[in-house]
Parts: sequence; C-alpha cells; structure tokens
Amino acid sequence: MNDYRYLGRWNYLLNGPIGSQGWIDEAEAQRRYETGGDFFTVVDVDAGVGVAPKFVLAVSPSRVTPGFRATFLNNALSIIEVVDYKTVDSRLFQWITVNFEYPDETTKFGMDESTLTVRGKTEPNGDGFLTINDKSKPTVEKISFHDVPVDNLWLPVPKFGEWRDLTKRTPGETQTGV
Repeated sequence: MNDYRYLGRWNYLLNGPIGSQGWIDEAEAQRRYETGGDFFTVVDVDAGVGVAPKFVLAVSPSRVTPGFRATFLNNALSIIEVVDYKTVDSRLFQWITVNFEYPDETTKFGMDESTLTVRGKTEPNGDGFLTINDKSKPTVEKISFHDVPVDNLWLPVPKFGEWRDLTKRTPGETQTGV
C-alpha cells in the first residue's frame, strides 16, 4: 500500500527533507496548492518500507499556471527520469523529459555519473528535439522532429492529492512522444 507524504523540498543526496523545509502535514500542502502558496514536494511512502520514494513530485502551486516536476528513482535511489509539465490552456503538457542510465542499478549514482542521458523537449504543436549523450561516444547527437502526435502528453491539472497520473511511469518507454 502506497501513501503520500508532503514536505518543503527533497534532498536527493541525503534522501530526506532539506533541513528548514522539513515535513509538512497534508492540510498545509493542500492549503498551499489551493491558494497558490509556497512550493512543496510529494513523495510516496510504502507502509512496509517507509520513505524510500519511487518518485519525488515537485509542485509549484499557482491558481493560473501550476507547474510540476516528477523525478523517478530506482531502488538504489538514483534519478532515472525527470519529467517537467507546463500549463497550456488550463491543462498540463509534458514538455521536457530526461532519462538517465547508469552502470548498474544496485549502486546510487549522481546524474553526472550516467552512462547515457536522453533529453527530449516537445512543444504542444508536435515539434521538438532529442539530445542523446552516450558517454561511450565522442559526440552528442541531436535529433529534431516535427508534427509528432502529442495527445498522450496532455493531462488535466489534478485536484489536490490526485497525483497518480503525474507519477506513473512505464519503464523502458520513452515519454517524449516520439
């Protein structure tokens, strides 16, 4: 059974809240979300394990243009994917996705230690690019694309606590729309 915990900001090095921006209760997080208040973060909590998140969802509340960043972690707590959503016409659009691969999945690595980084940026009109940095190769590859289908990159702005659509991930599936 998974549940959510709320806090100011998550510290990826220490795997916990950043000091003065510690845990907040659900009522405070909801107040911030509904009034366009201070930034907050959502992590999943597994009742059998405690706080060992599979995702960290950063929420920038705003009554007009809320922003979200979903960061996904592997079992070693290395960042394996970052997804940025922006508000367009009162809906969320998944516009930037960055995927990271590491030498193994049992050691915690920093993003700069990835062996492969793929960054995709897609605009609502279907145009965008991929940047592929395979560190075993001497160059970084950049691929532009146009008019790709983007229907699967749109989400409604969630009500408070309805974070599932922002925090689900299909491993091995590219999230850039191409």
